[in-house]
Amino acid sequence: MDVRVLYCSTTGSTKKIAGEIAKVLGVKAESVRGVKNFHPPELLVLGSGVYGGKTGKAMLSFISNLPPMDGKKVAVFDTSGEGAGKAAAEMKMLLKAKGVEIAGVFYCKGRSFFIFNRGHPSREEIFAARKFAADLCGKK
Repeated sequence: MDVRVLYCSTTGSTKKIAGEIAKVLGVKAESVRGVKNFHPPELLVLGSGVYGGKTGKAMLSFISNLPPMDGKKVAVFDTSGEGAGKAAAEMKMLLKAKGVEIAGVFYCKGRSFFIFNRGHPSREEIFAARKFAADLCGKK
């Protein structure tokens, strides 16, 4: 299966979760900031942190510049010190306008300002992210 995992991360929590998801899917996680000449894969996984209650600007820019993707599958995830699920919900809404099928949604706690929520994502959250990825591709 043609899969791509892209993320937007400031504190490193989203990057860490993206890496775990990518390992399960057999690909390498990539920062959305470095993506050029994007071609929609069969499954696209997008992740962002939540910054001041908002989705990462680089991720919002990436999504807004996507071509129509009718019928393509996209899964979204976010990590957040506060407002878990906000970025995932916003990405989901924006992506639906592009015609995608939402394949899954995941969120967990992340560090905030480098000092709050230390220890997140936790081992349990990392395990849950791996399970999320396995469910996306039908692995057990």
